[in-house]
Amino acid sequence: MQTSSLGFVAYTGIFALPLFDKHCSRMRKSDVNVHVIRRDGQRCIIQGKVGENLMYLLQRNNLEVEGACEASLACSTCHVYVSHPYFDKLAKAAEAEEDMLDQAVFLKENSRLCE
Repeated sequence: MQTSSLGFVAYTGIFALPLFDKHCSRMRKSDVNVHVIRRDGQRCIIQGKVGENLMYLLQRNNLEVEGACEASLACSTCHVYVSHPYFDKLAKAAEAEEDMLDQAVFLKENSRLCE
């Protein structure tokens, strides 16, 4: 079966560091592995769908992400970092997202909201 090499972010509380899985024999093309790094350094892999809301995926897998505004771009509590190879593949952040990112703590050039 074909595997996906897509990925998004690894999560560290409200922040994230990128790690990507290239091989998972049970995945469909529309599936994506997300490598998560928790605040305590523990790593885990969760599966989602390409295009799925990352904040909801993290919450559904009992990973701590506040998401106070429930993906309405009214806060920055779902702030993550995306690795540059994948960051460059994302659509440009909308003005509303950029406005919220301006209020995020520890903002970096590869910061995004996982809305």
